[in-house]
Amino acid sequence: MGMNKTFALGVVLSALLATTAAATTCATGVPVQLSSGNWYQLVSGGGSNVTYAQAKAAAAALSHLGNPGYLATITSAAENNHIANSIGSYSSAWIAGTDSAAEGMFRWDAGPENGNLFWNGAPVVYANFAAGEPNNTNNDDFVEIAWWSATWNDATGNFGNCYVVEYAPIPEPAAGILGLAGMVLTGLMGRRRIG
Repeated sequence: MGMNKTFALGVVLSALLATTAAATTCATGVPVQLSSGNWYQLVSGGGSNVTYAQAKAAAAALSHLGNPGYLATITSAAENNHIANSIGSYSSAWIAGTDSAAEGMFRWDAGPENGNLFWNGAPVVYANFAAGEPNNTNNDDFVEIAWWSATWNDATGNFGNCYVVEYAPIPEPAAGILGLAGMVLTGLMGRRRIG
């Protein structure tokens, strides 16, 4: 192949790769508050997609209005549909599900639900896997949500995706715990005065 044809082929391939890359990246959206009170945000990996581990670490480093971020956990059909319809367009995005500890036993890997089992061959609480999923085709251990169908798929963790960050309000200490602590302190102080 002559030099001009090789150069022209290289230009065409570069253009095709750039178009493909643009089609598979997602734009970072603004946080959207859902009826649960939690905020959700679609995030790209700085213009390119990121692995599951990168997404999990990046989500944990974010905050919104003082609320800590974490890779989203989806615990109801309403939450799943709100996320799929409210946070923006993407092809697929990481959420915090994994079966890396035990094949077929999907647990949440972040947030307040961290460690909770949600799939053991069938939904335990709530799961929205697409028909035929999870299938562990390529030793798939991590969960992604597909925008066009709002269903989930298991995928390899090194596959590049956008990701969904959830920001939940920091729970206030329970009044009972504070009251108990006050009673203990009062008791200790009273005992000290007597003795």
